[in-house]
Formats: sequence, C-alpha cells, structure tokens
Amino acid sequence: MLLRVVVGGLVADMGALNLAGSAELRIAQLIVGLLAIASALSLVIGLLTPVAGAIVTLGGAGIALSWLPPAPSGPISGTLDMWLTTTVAAAIVLLGPGAYSLDARLFGRREIVIHATSRRPKP
Repeated sequence: MLLRVVVGGLVADMGALNLAGSAELRIAQLIVGLLAIASALSLVIGLLTPVAGAIVTLGGAGIALSWLPPAPSGPISGTLDMWLTTTVAAAIVLLGPGAYSLDARLFGRREIVIHATSRRPKP
C-alpha cells in the first residue's frame, strides 16, 4: 500500500504541475496531465491497479524517452527520476494491488492451489 501511495502521489503531483505549468495549455499537456492524475488516484485507492500501473509505466517511459511533454518542474525532474518511477510502477503492475485496496475488496484475494497430482513426475 505504501508503494502505491508514494508512486501515486508523485504521479498526481506531476499531472497537476503539467496542467498548471503554462498559461496556454496544449492538448498533449492536457491529456498527459489528466491521465496522470486519474491513474495516480486509481493507484492510491487500489482500483484497477494493473491498468493504472500500466498507464503510469507507459506514460513515464514516454516522458523519459521525450515522446510526451514533461511537467515543467516538480519532484520528478530528471530522466533518471522518471525511469525510477516507471520501474516502480512496473513493479506495482507485477505485484498486484495488495490486501489493502479496492481491488482486493471487490474481487477478493486470489489463492493459487497446486494440486499434488499435478506435481507428480510422469513415468
């Protein structure tokens, strides 16, 4: 939960700075800012965590590779910072939402059961 909250907070801050960055807002900045805020809030509350984490990962990679406009200033200012945030968001996608999330509340915890018969070596 702590990992989701920290990454979500950083990405929400980046999205808000992207929206408030300039007087004339380009359409790309508007889309990146709104998508960052929406996915960050989804990460923080744990709703659709794999989807939100994938959006943050792709958006972070796009900003780090200069495909998308970066936020004018803020806590994530350099390329290395953006790659770090992107890597952590990818880890969140792979780890899942965790026990304290809306995903766990709505869909329940998943338990993987490996039956003993399926582990026997075949002669």
